[in-house]
Amino acid sequence: MEPQQTVQQNTASTVEPVDDKIVIRTKILTPKELAELLKVQISWIYEQTRKGTIPCVKLGKYYRFNLDEVLAHYKTTGSDGQK
Repeated sequence: MEPQQTVQQNTASTVEPVDDKIVIRTKILTPKELAELLKVQISWIYEQTRKGTIPCVKLGKYYRFNLDEVLAHYKTTGSDGQK
């Protein structure tokens, strides 16, 4: 059996073979981490979250962001979040 390797894609996800199955791991970010990556203020992240113009998941009182979804969203809608 060959050694297992992680395959890096051009996204925040990784694909890993685990026991003959494919497991996809996606980068989930906090608002602070997303703001740092996008080089915007955290207040902008919260504003866009309140407006519903940025894809997110609410876990209790916490917001989390899938980097792949956020980047895909802004590729299709533009920087203002409008279609």
